[in-house]
Amino acid sequence: MLLVVHSPSAFRQVRSYWKCSELTCVMNDPTPPAGNPSIREPEYPWSHGLRNRDGLEDWSVGQWARSLFMLILGRARELPTRSATKESELYAGLGDCVYAYIATAYIGYSEGILICLPNRESIQLDSRDDHIRVSPFDTGGLIYGHIKRTSQGSSKTARDLIAEYSYEYKEYAAEFHDFIYLNYDHIREYVFNAIPSSTLPEISADNSFQAFVWEGRVPKNDFSRVIDIRHLIVSEAQRQDLLLRALDSTEISSDEFDDLAAWLVDRSIISSLGSSVDNWNTAVLKIEADLQ
Repeated sequence: MLLVVHSPSAFRQVRSYWKCSELTCVMNDPTPPAGNPSIREPEYPWSHGLRNRDGLEDWSVGQWARSLFMLILGRARELPTRSATKESELYAGLGDCVYAYIATAYIGYSEGILICLPNRESIQLDSRDDHIRVSPFDTGGLIYGHIKRTSQGSSKTARDLIAEYSYEYKEYAAEFHDFIYLNYDHIREYVFNAIPSSTLPEISADNSFQAFVWEGRVPKNDFSRVIDIRHLIVSEAQRQDLLLRALDSTEISSDEFDDLAAWLVDRSIISSLGSSVDNWNTAVLKIEADLQ
């Protein structure tokens, strides 16, 4: 039997898991031919959660609305950062970033999620190589000890693990594709937060999905240039509340309000069943199918 994988890490994983003469494992080189700047398909939606919870340190109720407005209006560099996020970014050397989960919504953000896509043309045309990184776990969860590690993982610092498992945008799709192929019968299982059948050597299988959700991060200064925001998944009541907040905002000009209101009307996906991860992921799965 011949099995073709697309990433070096999956190639090593397959060879270590299935050492049998009946299986021949080969690696398909995902690097595009010289002169062809295209990035390997398929494409997956990224979800950015919007918090609105009491008791979150300096993150006040309603702050999520301001953050959403700044992202939609192309003013991501003005986003506030929670103190805990600042500490983890300094520790891991990540810089000031915007975070998103790849192909799924995870954790019960109470207000809604933004669906984003990296802008391939902007990334390809820009010579810098530091916009986007993707890791196969929640980096904050790893830093703050919410993710259990194996003995092998405990011998490394969280900063070392993040550095080791940080993929560039042009290479992450092959890694993610093989992660899904090796661990699930269908990507919908990952989308709805099922635990994978295998884990990284450093990460314990005895974890919540936080240990296995793929996380994308983009420097705030680059976000509005290299990320396209496609949709907002919210309830109708939440969308109306956003429009009222935008109307009352002193940080948004009248022209910006018109653009923002039009975007909220045209791009919102109304979740009639309420704000839950499962309901959001039903929409995420449909968006993903439309992308392929």
